[in-house]
Amino acid sequence: MTLSETKIRFTAAELVAIDAAATAAGRSRSAYVRGRVTDCNSIALQLTPATYHRLVADTCTFMRGNLSRNHIETLTAYVIRRLDQYQREATAGDQSAA
Repeated sequence: MTLSETKIRFTAAELVAIDAAATAAGRSRSAYVRGRVTDCNSIALQLTPATYHRLVADTCTFMRGNLSRNHIETLTAYVIRRLDQYQREATAGDQSAA
C-alpha cells in the first residue's frame, strides 16, 4: 500500500486539543487524525439526529419511566461513543502506527 501525504494547518489551540484527545485515546497525533478522517464505520457518524432521538424515545418507552430522558440521552451517547471506541481498538492492529 502506497501512502500519499497531505497537509493541513491547525491553530495552536486546535493542536493542544488534538494532542490531548490523541493522548487520551492512546494514539499518536497522526494516527488519531487519520482515524478521525477515515472512520466511515463510526456509529455516531451514521446516526442522523432524527434516528438518535428516535432511539432515545424508544429507550424511554422500554424503561417505562424508570429513568429520566436526560439520563437515557446521556447513557445512549456514552454507549455509542464506547462502541465506536471498541470498534477502533479492534481494528487498530490492522493499521500501522505513524
